Amino acid sequence: MKTLKFNENGKFRILQISDLQDTKATSVDTLQFLEAAIPEVKPDLIVLTGDQLDVVGLWGKGDTLKKNVRKAIEGIMAPIKASGIPFLVTFGNHDCQTGMPNAEQAEI
Repeated sequence: MKTLKFNENGKFRILQISDLQDTKATSVDTLQFLEAAIPEVKPDLIVLTGDQLDVVGLWGKGDTLKKNVRKAIEGIMAPIKASGIPFLVTFGNHDCQTGMPNAEQAEI
């Protein structure tokens, strides 16, 4: 695990991302936003502050639900993980309304 610390200039930059409200087919706009914002901001930490997922999309039930939520989370997280920058996630009301508990989403 990377140790978080202030830079030599005494600064610590956070990129906060909120309310992506994405569906099982990760939006091209979401990916373009993340791929542009991360190198532009050059954050020390990325924080997703809820409602990553949208409740409008039909997530399905059982294994279909799990597959669709996993696909959505992996799509959103791909550019974040590729950046190598530490991140943390908090959940909003829409995330749990997908039908998959936040604890299971966190495991993904």
